[in-house]
Amino acid sequence: MADEIDLELVRSGAKDLSRTDLRNADLTGRDLSGADFSGTKLDRIRAKDANLSGANLSSASIVGADFCNADLSGVVFPAVMVAVKLNNSNLRNAKIGFRGSRVDFSSANISGADFTGGIFGEDIKFDNVTYDEQTRFDNVEILRSTSRYPVFSRYNYSGGKLVRKDGATAAAAPSEKESSEDKEDDLRSDSSPDANTSNRKGNSGDLARTIEIRLAEAPKGFALMAAMLSAAVREELEEMQSSRPNRPDDLARFEGLTNFLEELAKSLDR
Repeated sequence: MADEIDLELVRSGAKDLSRTDLRNADLTGRDLSGADFSGTKLDRIRAKDANLSGANLSSASIVGADFCNADLSGVVFPAVMVAVKLNNSNLRNAKIGFRGSRVDFSSANISGADFTGGIFGEDIKFDNVTYDEQTRFDNVEILRSTSRYPVFSRYNYSGGKLVRKDGATAAAAPSEKESSEDKEDDLRSDSSPDANTSNRKGNSGDLARTIEIRLAEAPKGFALMAAMLSAAVREELEEMQSSRPNRPDDLARFEGLTNFLEELAKSLDR
């Protein structure tokens, strides 16, 4: 639940709402334009018809939120979003390079919005969106089925990513193969004084290098999985809290489990 003092800040019209706890808050129709929500807990908020134009949502926690019909023009979105409704919202010129799943942009205006570098998991919807030449999806990692939306018609699907057909990609990122080769070359050059020893180690040395390369590439994928797992844990906690037991023994076990799950969710968010 939202912190009551933090909610009072919202009611007062304060613009600095950074690192507040607004979980489950009803922000329907409120004028929150230009507000700083960086690091704020916005899980399960209801912000239909709200004005958040120019707001900063970077590093905020947004799981299960409803922004339908909201003005989100120019908003800087967080790196991770899960189960978020953005139907019919105004996202003109927003920065939305997020990692996540179950995000619905249906009928939203995404003209000039920048999704560059995002990682789209399952159930990302772009039905009937309004977009223009300035809407960017450069190097977005996406499921092949999702890439068939008309909004992506200016992009080719290559290696699991969207690549602009005219080749004018923003900050063209190296392919996974190129990145792996570069990292392997760096590792080899770092160990060049002992090259002969490495050769004698044979397959063992090759395996070690491969593992190191794979671990270097993994954080982005781990971050997405951690965010989705954290969201699932928090949703389960919400349901559990509605059925707290009354018997002392059962209550003690219940609190032990919920405390463990809360700590698990916190660690996944780091």
